[in-house]
Amino acid sequence: MEILLHKPELPLNDFKVTILEKPFTSSDGTLYPKTAQVDFFDAKGRKKETKEYGYVSADELYNKIEKEELISLLECYVKDFSLAEFRQRKYLPEQHPVTLSKFVAKGAFFDCDAAVDFSYSVFENTKITFEGAIFGNGNINFNNAKFGTGAVSFRRTRFGEGAVDFRFAEFGTGNTSFRFTHFGAGDVSFVNAKFGGDADFQSVTWGEGISDFRYSKFHGSVSYEKSIFGAGKIDFKAVEFRGDHVDFKRIEWGDGDVSFEGAEFNNSKASFRSSVFGKGDISFEEADFGSNEVSFEYSDFYADKVSFHKSKAISLTFQSCRMNGYFDFRFAQCGELNLHDAVLRDIIDLVPYEGAIPLLLFNFSGMKNLGRINIDWKKNHVKRLIYSQTKTSLLQKAEQFRILKEEFHAAGQYMDEDKSYVEFMRCEQKSLLNAQVKKNWGNAVWAYPFYFFKWLIFDKMGLYATDPVRVLISMMVVYVTFSLLYFILPQFCYSGIACGGADNESLSYFAQAFYYSAITFLTIGYGDCLPIGHIHWLAPIEGWMGVVMMSYFTVAFVRKILR
Repeated sequence: MEILLHKPELPLNDFKVTILEKPFTSSDGTLYPKTAQVDFFDAKGRKKETKEYGYVSADELYNKIEKEELISLLECYVKDFSLAEFRQRKYLPEQHPVTLSKFVAKGAFFDCDAAVDFSYSVFENTKITFEGAIFGNGNINFNNAKFGTGAVSFRRTRFGEGAVDFRFAEFGTGNTSFRFTHFGAGDVSFVNAKFGGDADFQSVTWGEGISDFRYSKFHGSVSYEKSIFGAGKIDFKAVEFRGDHVDFKRIEWGDGDVSFEGAEFNNSKASFRSSVFGKGDISFEEADFGSNEVSFEYSDFYADKVSFHKSKAISLTFQSCRMNGYFDFRFAQCGELNLHDAVLRDIIDLVPYEGAIPLLLFNFSGMKNLGRINIDWKKNHVKRLIYSQTKTSLLQKAEQFRILKEEFHAAGQYMDEDKSYVEFMRCEQKSLLNAQVKKNWGNAVWAYPFYFFKWLIFDKMGLYATDPVRVLISMMVVYVTFSLLYFILPQFCYSGIACGGADNESLSYFAQAFYYSAITFLTIGYGDCLPIGHIHWLAPIEGWMGVVMMSYFTVAFVRKILR
C-alpha cells in the first residue's frame, strides 16, 4: 500500500568546522567575536551546504550557569558542552541538579568529541526551545532533565551518529514537540520519560538503532503520524497513554521488532491506520486498549508474527489490511474484531485459552482468505459471533459461514464443518427470499411457499443432509403420520384399505393401516392391499415422500461414512 510520508530532514552525515577570527551577528542582534563556519557533506563526501554560527565556548556557558544568567544560544556553535564537567569543576555530586535559567538554543549547533551532556538539568523558563538545533556525532544526554511547566520544542532538530538519551526526563504540562526531527544511527531512549502535556512526534525520522519508550507516561494526546522508523527495535512496553488521542497513523515501522507489550491506552482513542509494518515481530501482548475502538485499517503487515495474546480491547478493526504472517488473536477480552475486506495469507488464531472471555463479535465478510483461520465452533461461540453482527447483510453472514465451512473441512473438524454449512444455507436461503420479495412484492405469492417447502424438507428434516439420524427420525415421523391418517380418515369420509389374503384379513384395521403405510412409504408394492376412496390421493404422496426421504437418508449416511 502506498502511503504519503513527509520529506524528512536531511541526515547529519559528515561536517567540518573552521573557527574564523571574524565577528558574527545573530538574527536577534547579538554580536559574537568569532565565527564558526560549518561545511556539511553528503554521504558521498560532497559538500552540500556551508553555514555560519556565532562561536561560544563551553567555559563561557559554565560561567553564565554559575551566575544564573540568561543563556541565549540562538544560531551559536558550542563545542563539548557538558554539565557533568561543570559539576566536576564545582565539586558537585554526579546527580546534582543544575538550573538553566531562561535557556534558548534555537538554531544552535552542539558539537562534541564524546558527548553533549544536559543530564539532571532543570530548565526554568516557560518556553524551552532547541528548534532547528543540530547535535554532533557524539552521545547526547538529557537523562533526568526537567523541562519545567512550559512548552518544549525540539522541532526540526537533527542528531548525529551517537546515542540520544532522554531517560527519566520530565516534560511539564506544556506541549512537547519533536516534529520533523531527524535522529541519527544511534539508539534513542525515552525510558521512564514523563510527558505532562501533548507530545508531538509527527514526521520524525528515527535512526537504525533502538527506539525505546518503555515505561513512559503520556498524560496528553500523542502523535507519531507519518514517522519513519529504521531497522532497530521499537519498544513501547508498559507505556501509559492517558490523553484523548494516540495517533500512529501512516507510519513506516521499518524491519525491527515492534513491542507494545503491556501498554495501557486507558480512554485514549488509538489509531494505527494506513501504516506499514516491516518484517520484525509485532507484539501487543497483554496490552489494554481501554474503552475506545482501535483502528489498523488499510495497514500492511509483513511480519512473521503479530500477537495480541491476552490483550483487552472493546473493538479492533483490520478492515482492508494485508495480513501476511501469523496473527495471534487469543484475547483475554475483546468485544469486536473486524477483518472486513482484509487479505489473509497465513494464519489467524482465535481459539481462546482456558479462562479467557471469548470474542463477542467477529466480522470477516469480504475477507480474501488465502491462509487459515484457527477457530472452534463451541469455544468461540461462532454462531453468536456472526449473527450478532448488526452491520452485515444475510448474504455477508452466509459468506462468512461458507469460509468457516472450508476452514473446518481443511482442519478435519467435520462436525463444525456441518454446523457452518447449515448456517450458510439458512442465511443464503433467507437472503434469496428477501431479494425476490424486495424485487417485486408479487413474487411473495410463490416465494414464501417455496421457501417454506425447502425449510421443511431440507432444513428441518435433515439439516441439509448433515445429520442422517435426524433424517431417519423424520422418516419415522412421516411414516407414523400417514399410518394414522389411513386409520382416522375412514371415520370421517369414504375411505378405506382393502387387504386380501388370510394373513391380512386376520389383522385389525389399525394394523392394516400401518402395514399399508409401510409398503407404500418403502415403495414395495406387494399388491395385497388397495386404497379405497380418498386414500387414493394420499397414498401417492406418501410414496413420493418415501422415495425422497430414503434418498435423503442415503446421501446423508454415505456422506458421514465417507468422510
